[in-house]
Amino acid sequence: MTQGSYTMLYKQEVAKSIDTDGDGIIGVDELATGLGGDEGMERARQLHSMLDVDGDGRLGLEEFGDSVRDPFRDADFRRQLEQRGAMDPAAMGALHRRHAAQYDAAAVLGSMARAIDTAA
Repeated sequence: MTQGSYTMLYKQEVAKSIDTDGDGIIGVDELATGLGGDEGMERARQLHSMLDVDGDGRLGLEEFGDSVRDPFRDADFRRQLEQRGAMDPAAMGALHRRHAAQYDAAAVLGSMARAIDTAA
Protein backbone atom coordinates (compact mmCIF):
# COMPACT_ATOMS: atom_id res chain seq x y z
CA MET A 1 0.00 0.00 0.00
CA THR A 2 1.45 3.35 -0.99
CA GLN A 3 1.39 6.56 1.01
CA GLY A 4 -1.13 8.04 -1.41
CA SER A 5 -3.51 5.09 -1.19
CA TYR A 6 -3.26 5.00 2.61
CA THR A 7 -4.01 8.72 2.80
CA MET A 8 -7.02 8.28 0.52
CA LEU A 9 -8.27 5.34 2.61
CA TYR A 10 -7.79 7.33 5.81
CA LYS A 11 -9.70 10.35 4.47
CA GLN A 12 -12.53 8.13 3.21
CA GLU A 13 -12.84 6.42 6.59
CA VAL A 14 -12.94 9.73 8.47
CA ALA A 15 -15.62 11.07 6.11
CA LYS A 16 -17.69 7.87 6.40
CA SER A 17 -17.48 7.98 10.20
CA ILE A 18 -19.02 11.48 10.16
CA ASP A 19 -21.71 10.52 7.62
CA THR A 20 -23.75 8.72 10.28
CA ASP A 21 -26.80 8.11 8.07
CA GLY A 22 -24.66 6.69 5.26
CA ASP A 23 -26.22 8.76 2.49
CA GLY A 24 -22.88 9.97 1.08
CA ILE A 25 -23.56 13.56 2.11
CA ILE A 26 -22.30 15.15 5.33
CA GLY A 27 -24.98 17.42 6.71
CA VAL A 28 -24.65 20.31 9.14
CA ASP A 29 -26.27 18.16 11.83
CA GLU A 30 -23.68 15.42 11.32
CA LEU A 31 -20.88 17.97 11.59
CA ALA A 32 -22.48 19.39 14.75
CA THR A 33 -22.66 15.92 16.29
CA GLY A 34 -19.00 15.39 15.50
CA LEU A 35 -18.02 18.75 16.95
CA GLY A 36 -20.14 18.37 20.08
CA GLY A 37 -20.37 21.07 22.72
CA ASP A 38 -22.82 23.91 23.10
CA GLU A 39 -21.53 25.84 20.12
CA GLY A 40 -21.65 22.82 17.81
CA MET A 41 -24.46 23.85 15.45
CA GLU A 42 -23.18 27.35 14.65
CA ARG A 43 -19.63 26.13 14.18
CA ALA A 44 -20.96 23.25 12.06
CA ARG A 45 -22.78 25.72 9.79
CA GLN A 46 -19.59 27.75 9.37
CA LEU A 47 -17.51 24.65 8.73
CA HIS A 48 -20.05 23.24 6.27
CA SER A 49 -20.05 26.52 4.37
CA MET A 50 -16.24 26.58 4.27
CA LEU A 51 -15.90 22.99 3.10
CA ASP A 52 -18.66 23.17 0.47
CA VAL A 53 -16.18 24.24 -2.17
CA ASP A 54 -18.56 23.97 -5.13
CA GLY A 55 -21.26 25.91 -3.24
CA ASP A 56 -24.06 23.46 -4.00
CA GLY A 57 -25.14 23.22 -0.35
CA ARG A 58 -24.18 19.53 -0.22
CA LEU A 59 -20.96 18.29 1.33
CA GLY A 60 -20.03 15.01 -0.32
CA LEU A 61 -17.61 12.54 1.23
CA GLU A 62 -14.92 13.28 -1.35
CA GLU A 63 -15.38 17.03 -0.96
CA PHE A 64 -15.04 16.64 2.81
CA GLY A 65 -12.04 14.33 2.44
CA ASP A 66 -10.23 16.92 0.33
CA SER A 67 -10.10 19.09 3.45
CA VAL A 68 -8.84 16.41 5.84
CA ARG A 69 -5.21 16.82 6.82
CA ASP A 70 -2.89 14.14 5.49
CA PRO A 71 -1.76 11.97 8.45
CA PHE A 72 1.68 11.72 6.84
CA ARG A 73 2.22 15.38 7.70
CA ASP A 74 2.47 14.30 11.36
CA ALA A 75 6.13 13.60 12.20
CA ASP A 76 5.30 11.02 14.88
CA PHE A 77 3.08 9.07 12.48
CA ARG A 78 5.79 9.04 9.80
CA ARG A 79 8.46 7.98 12.32
CA GLN A 80 6.34 5.02 13.43
CA LEU A 81 5.83 3.97 9.82
CA GLU A 82 9.55 4.19 9.08
CA GLN A 83 10.38 2.04 12.10
CA ARG A 84 8.06 -0.70 10.85
CA GLY A 85 9.56 -0.87 7.36
CA ALA A 86 7.54 -2.11 4.38
CA MET A 87 3.98 -3.08 5.27
CA ASP A 88 1.28 -5.00 3.52
CA PRO A 89 -2.31 -3.66 3.44
CA ALA A 90 -3.32 -5.68 6.53
CA ALA A 91 -0.45 -4.23 8.56
CA MET A 92 -1.30 -0.73 7.32
CA GLY A 93 -4.91 -1.25 8.37
CA ALA A 94 -3.79 -2.40 11.81
CA LEU A 95 -1.62 0.68 12.17
CA HIS A 96 -4.55 2.86 11.13
CA ARG A 97 -6.78 1.30 13.80
CA ARG A 98 -4.09 1.73 16.43
CA HIS A 99 -3.86 5.43 15.60
CA ALA A 100 -7.62 5.91 15.31
CA ALA A 101 -7.77 7.80 18.60
CA GLN A 102 -5.15 10.25 17.38
CA TYR A 103 -6.68 10.67 13.94
CA ASP A 104 -10.37 10.22 14.69
CA ALA A 105 -13.23 12.24 13.30
CA ALA A 106 -13.61 14.38 16.44
CA ALA A 107 -9.95 15.39 16.28
CA VAL A 108 -10.22 16.15 12.56
CA LEU A 109 -13.35 18.25 13.04
CA GLY A 110 -11.82 20.04 16.02
CA SER A 111 -8.83 20.98 13.92
CA MET A 112 -11.10 22.25 11.14
CA ALA A 113 -13.16 24.25 13.64
CA ARG A 114 -10.00 25.89 14.99
CA ALA A 115 -9.24 26.93 11.41
CA ILE A 116 -12.58 28.76 11.37
CA ASP A 117 -11.61 30.61 14.54
CA THR A 118 -8.26 31.73 13.11
CA ALA A 119 -9.81 32.73 9.77
CA ALA A 120 -12.44 34.91 11.44
